[in-house]
Amino acid sequence: MRSGGKAQTKKIIQQKQRVRQQQTHELAPFDAVKFHEFMRVRWYLTTNQVLTVYQRNLSELWLVTLLDMMINQRPMAATKVQSLNTHELITESLKHLQGFKYQHFLTLLDLAPRLFKFLKRELAVNPYFVLDAMPDKAEFTGMVARVLAQNLSYSQGFSNQLTNQYTALFLPADQLDLATISELYRGQTTIPVNAEQAKADLATLSTLKTALTAKLSQTDTNAFALRAICSDAAFLTALSHQSVDELLLSPFAIIPNSWQPTNETLLGIGHQIATIVSTSEISNAFSAETWQQFDGVLAVAALNSLVN
Repeated sequence: MRSGGKAQTKKIIQQKQRVRQQQTHELAPFDAVKFHEFMRVRWYLTTNQVLTVYQRNLSELWLVTLLDMMINQRPMAATKVQSLNTHELITESLKHLQGFKYQHFLTLLDLAPRLFKFLKRELAVNPYFVLDAMPDKAEFTGMVARVLAQNLSYSQGFSNQLTNQYTALFLPADQLDLATISELYRGQTTIPVNAEQAKADLATLSTLKTALTAKLSQTDTNAFALRAICSDAAFLTALSHQSVDELLLSPFAIIPNSWQPTNETLLGIGHQIATIVSTSEISNAFSAETWQQFDGVLAVAALNSLVN
């Protein structure tokens, strides 16, 4: 066995020993919110000076997806260490990045080593989680190729039928065939076919816009984006109809009709909108979970607008 393989085996054995030892100790109840916030802040501090705005937004969306999945796998208020299947976690996280243009997945290939190193370092001192070995470059490239293949197969109406064929085309050797990926994805769209919706009457739209924009200030973080969203007809119509489906479709109309993202921090803008709605006189039947989904969809739609 090569020395690198021996070292990897040794680490896995040490991780299993750590799990066995910690399973005999009671931990304080796990605080998912604090864990989530801590990891996001740590990632920002680690990468703020080295990543572009686009890379930071993209990597944060991926990190949040991973953190949400880690938290969802953990039993409520569990006081024992949780062992995570890293390969399965990362594969599933890529599948959860729904609506991504294919270019984002290619950028993740460059961001992955930094993010994997970050997760390995931070979770090594976290008593609640133990990760097994991270995917190497070839393994992660294979994961990306398969997700791209699966997404293309589904977008063409073939369910999972063409996934294996497209994977073979996208990854003929150890490297992605970027020319083939670009060619086969040409003309594909990430915008839902039913993104168009019947608009509410003008008087209702005007009333809602006035109520929302009255809560805005030029000093607000993301002030331009907030005003654009609060003035968008598709978003206002979703509020008028109190329709979850329309709300989650509205980002594909907001961008580029009302707002063209530039250098904003994308995740969190949807939550700002939720706060504005909740503090206005507008009826709001949307749950916190729905607003969280809206925040994610808005971030994805914004990211998609930043690549050709």
